[in-house]
Amino acid sequence: MTRLFIVAVPIICLSLGADLLPALAQAPEKAAPRKDAPATKAREETLTLIRMLEQPIETKDMQEPVKLKVALEHFSDHFGGKLSILVDKNAFSAELGPDSEDPYETEVCLPPVPAKMSVDRALRAIITQIGNGKATYVIRRNWIEITTLKHSAVANSLHHLCIVKSFEQQPLPDVLQDLAHRADVAITLDPNIGKKASTQISATFRNCSLEEALVTVTEMSQLKYVVLERSIYVTTPEHARAMEKEEQIRSKKRDSEPRTPRLGQ
Repeated sequence: MTRLFIVAVPIICLSLGADLLPALAQAPEKAAPRKDAPATKAREETLTLIRMLEQPIETKDMQEPVKLKVALEHFSDHFGGKLSILVDKNAFSAELGPDSEDPYETEVCLPPVPAKMSVDRALRAIITQIGNGKATYVIRRNWIEITTLKHSAVANSLHHLCIVKSFEQQPLPDVLQDLAHRADVAITLDPNIGKKASTQISATFRNCSLEEALVTVTEMSQLKYVVLERSIYVTTPEHARAMEKEEQIRSKKRDSEPRTPRLGQ
């Protein structure tokens, strides 16, 4: 009996160990956070805002002139306080002068027809009435910002943003997503770049501008980036040169035409 007992114990232990080892090996993987968690959260927040903007809202409460701050409260109340809309007062002051009217105090209203419109369309109809027609809105991380057309250009983010981030063998698309999340700008990767899209990036950015980070990342992957009016496109050097020439033509055309925000559909 003693011999049988002594032999059985190791066998049972080994058997249990064989069952436990796979589970123990898998545990760290389940607990490990996703590398793209911040970027994923940013996409979800953006989609939530887009869905809100697409929803219909009644216009009757804003058909009489009210101050912009009151109108924005109406939008927020429609979603139970979950929709935050802020005004970049510094942008308006810089472009219109320090003595210009406070945008929050500007009176706005909506037309009586139609009785309902999307939040996007209603918001755009209102902001055409402030800032001498130079206002627009942009989607930030989890709020909407009303600013000037000039300050909404992505070029303003290239030099004023401070990037503090380290990447270790992360795919190029993930790195660009992370930078887009930090800068609140759209960065699109050309789907026709082939194997270069799988470039693994290892870099540490300490107090770098977005421009410096983009130069570093695109050079590592033998690509180039093109700054458009409100987005950034990453593509091959050849395609980038052609796009830059086209964007220069579009830029001159934009500068020569009056800029008035268009209503959303």
